[in-house]
Amino acid sequence: YPRRAQDALEWDAQRLREVLETVDLGQLIERVPALAGAASRHGAASGTVATPAHAPVSSTGGPYSDDEVLDMVCDWSDVLSLGEQQRLAFARVLTNQPALALLDESTSALDMDTEAAMYKLLKSVPGLTYVSVGHRPSLRTFHKHALDLGKPNPTPKPIADDARAADASTATTGTASSQQQQR
Repeated sequence: YPRRAQDALEWDAQRLREVLETVDLGQLIERVPALAGAASRHGAASGTVATPAHAPVSSTGGPYSDDEVLDMVCDWSDVLSLGEQQRLAFARVLTNQPALALLDESTSALDMDTEAAMYKLLKSVPGLTYVSVGHRPSLRTFHKHALDLGKPNPTPKPIADDARAADASTATTGTASSQQQQR
């Protein structure tokens, strides 16, 4: 990403719905018109637009089609919770399949089970290299190397399997660690 127009055309509403369901946002297409409308009324003075990009009302005069919902333009930070925004970012990685994903605090609003599910999805993307920046010790379980930026002359160090397991169990107790960039 950014995607070429010809690549974007290959994604129809049904395929996008499937990706949204994969990241536990399957209900989003049904929720968005009402949420976006509320955000628009709330943000009218700030110029927020909450309509499909190509029409102010549904083309049929009735409920929005999936395609119309997927084309909606609005201030998504007013519509989606931080956890939903983070899961949507993972959905973008799944649809765009980049070679490199830089993930800065990408799971900070997610519970541990959802975090693990999102990283498992990343492993399914062919040819993807991902780098995570974050404070959660649980991130170490999804990486092979760590770079501690709090130390002079940081160098990548392998994370042993037993250390990853220990970090995962420590993470569930809420113990904080220094900010680390991991890959």
